[in-house]
Amino acid sequence: MKHVIYSVQGPIGLEEFHKLLEASAPFCSTMNVVLRNHHPHGSPVLEGILQQLKPFFIKEVEQSIWPGTIVYNETARVLYYRFDHETRVVLKKLGIGLLDWLAPDAPEGLSLLRADGSPFFVSISHEEDCYFKIADEELELIKINYPQVHALLSADL
Repeated sequence: MKHVIYSVQGPIGLEEFHKLLEASAPFCSTMNVVLRNHHPHGSPVLEGILQQLKPFFIKEVEQSIWPGTIVYNETARVLYYRFDHETRVVLKKLGIGLLDWLAPDAPEGLSLLRADGSPFFVSISHEEDCYFKIADEELELIKINYPQVHALLSADL
C-alpha cells in the first residue's frame, strides 16, 4: 500500500485537534511522544501529563530516530502508549493544542502509529509542522467520515 504525505494546513485549534484524534482512531493503535534529553524535565505540568498517560504506557525506548525526526550524536526518550478511546478522552481533557506539545511543559512530537508501527500522523511541534502519511483508501475514509479534517489536508507533491 503506497502512502502519501498530506500536510495539515490552516489553524489547528483544540476542536480541530480533537477531530484529528478521532479521524485517526480507526487506523491507529499506539501513539508516541518524545522527551529530549537536553531539555530540562521535572516541570509540574509535564509530570502531570505523564501521570495522566501512565495507565496507557507500553514502553520507553532511547532512540535517535522517531517519526518526523532524526538526531545525530544524541538520543531521546520515546514513550509509547496505547491509542484507544480512553487515551483519546485523556488527551482531550488535557486541553493541550496539537502544536503546544513542547518542552519543558509537555512531551514533544505526538505521533499516531498503525498496528505495524508505521506512522499514520506525525507532529513536529517545535517546527510547527504536522502531517498524515496515508494511503488513498485511508484518505477516502477520512474525507467521508471527517470532512473537517480532510479540509485541512494538502498533498505534498
